[in-house]
This record gives sequence, C-alpha cells and structure tokens, in this order.
Amino acid sequence: MSDQSRRDLLRGAAATALVGSLDPLAAQHVHETVASQKAAGTYQPKVFTTAEWKTVQVLCELIVPGAASGNAAEFIDTIASANPALAAAWTGGIAWLNARANGSFSNAAPAAQTQLLNQIAFRKNDSPELAPGIGFFDLARRMTVDAYYTSKAGIAEIGYQGNKGMSEFKVPEEAVAYVMRRSPFA
Repeated sequence: MSDQSRRDLLRGAAATALVGSLDPLAAQHVHETVASQKAAGTYQPKVFTTAEWKTVQVLCELIVPGAASGNAAEFIDTIASANPALAAAWTGGIAWLNARANGSFSNAAPAAQTQLLNQIAFRKNDSPELAPGIGFFDLARRMTVDAYYTSKAGIAEIGYQGNKGMSEFKVPEEAVAYVMRRSPFA
C-alpha cells in the first residue's frame, strides 16, 4: 500500500462517492476491506438497520442485476460508514422510498418497486414531490454501478483484460451496426 492509510483511503472514497466516480485505488481498497470482513464471518452492516440493509440489497439488485456477486451493498455500507453525510443521504433516501412504498420498499411487490424506481429514475419526472427521490436514486445508481463494476465480478462481466498490448484492434460488428442504424449519414 502507498503512503495513504486505510482510513485516508476510506475517507477519500466516501467523499468522492458524493460527487463522482471513485478513484480505482480507493475502490480496490474498499473491495479488499469488504472481502476481509466477509472472510472473517458474516458481514455486519455498519450504518444500516436490518430493514435498511435489506432495502439497500434489494435496491442494488434492481439497479444492477447481480450486484450482490460484487458485494455492492457491502461496498456502499463501508463507504457510508466513513462519511456521516453520505450515511445520512442513504438513510434519508431509504426512508423516502419506504414512505412512498407505504411502509417497506424491500417488501413491496416487484412491480411496485419497479414502478416507483421508474418515477425517480429520470430527471424529466422532476417535481417537488419526487425531487428527493430523484436525487437519492441518482446517488444510489452511481454508487451501485461504481461498486459493482470495480469488483472482480463486474470486471469479469465486461471482459476487461487489463492494460496490455494488442497486435490488432477490431471494432465488434454489433457496435458498428448499432452506430450505423443511428447515424444520419448512413
């Protein structure tokens, strides 16, 4: 590890999570921290109550199917534990979801969960009533994607092979066909 301490890396990751994508070193450190905690036994949430924890897990899976295989909820909990403002944003967002779901978002029917997320997933639906949910969902989506796609499972899913030389680069035919279908010049 470099000159940075574990605490500095977690604090930096937590601060970055509020504003944008995570530094790869910080993300790797958070995944290593989660893995070591899970290896020691069952992961115990640091920030969330049992009900909130279930909601975080359900929300992560709805945002990125398979997020549990990348420990997305654990990643979010670990980062939120290092930043009280981030923890408050999550617990407040979960409370908002639960209020809109008439009690428990995680226990609502899958169709009701999807319907609520469809309302807050798009800025075009912005209204005073939905604004807190839209802001929270933006944070939840960014953090879930960061958590999953910086994990071993997420990296394997996209087929990233690392930074290595190639003798030849070929653009996949599907990508060319996709661009050509949408191009006004085709």
